[in-house]
Amino acid sequence: MTNNGPLSRGRVSHVFVTVCDFNAMVRFYRDVLGMRLLYTDEESHAFLCIADDTDFQLALYSGRNDPGEHRNHWFIVVDVDDIEHAVAELHVRGVNVGAIEDVPFGRAARFEDPEGNIIEVHQSA
Repeated sequence: MTNNGPLSRGRVSHVFVTVCDFNAMVRFYRDVLGMRLLYTDEESHAFLCIADDTDFQLALYSGRNDPGEHRNHWFIVVDVDDIEHAVAELHVRGVNVGAIEDVPFGRAARFEDPEGNIIEVHQSA
């Protein structure tokens, strides 16, 4: 079945996340997860990417008052080549990662950023 809706030829380019503690969240995504900081005004807006893949960016915006306000309404999936290595590295960096599980199309493990947003690392089958 071919989809021909308004997004059928699009691609995800950004995920916007409104955060409570802007600086702590930038440090987590940059320093703990290793994302590359593309831009920040150092107060309320930051754009990050994985390695040199600027086709997809994570945008952090200040302005959220309650860390639990949007909990579990969305999550980010990051594809990796070696899930065991990624999970081990996250543990070394102090991240509490759930067990690696079999999921449709591969294996995955989930963890939360400092404000409770879910991130999944995924290795394709």
